[in-house]
Amino acid sequence: MNSKFIIAVLVMILFSSVTLAQEHREEYKCHLMTNQGERLLRFSWFPSRADKYMAQLPGTKLPDLGFKSGMALYTEKVLECVKFTEIFNSSQARAIDEEMVNQG
Repeated sequence: MNSKFIIAVLVMILFSSVTLAQEHREEYKCHLMTNQGERLLRFSWFPSRADKYMAQLPGTKLPDLGFKSGMALYTEKVLECVKFTEIFNSSQARAIDEEMVNQG
């Protein structure tokens, strides 16, 4: 009985890793509240794990990305994340997104 259980678990692990290997990463953009104010940042995630990644963002140290304030950048709160090709629900995030697009 134990060997059947172990085999079943191993098969489940094998199939889950094969599924991730076949899954393609997608680009997401997130409207974040950071210790330096609001930011829109881009991430590349597996869609099946996007919710988990979003949940892990608060408290995460982020790369400088040219803000160069001399202060470390940390996520305080995730306001909204959408796939990169989608439009934010929040009008404030849409305005920031449009401003960034217009800047190049």
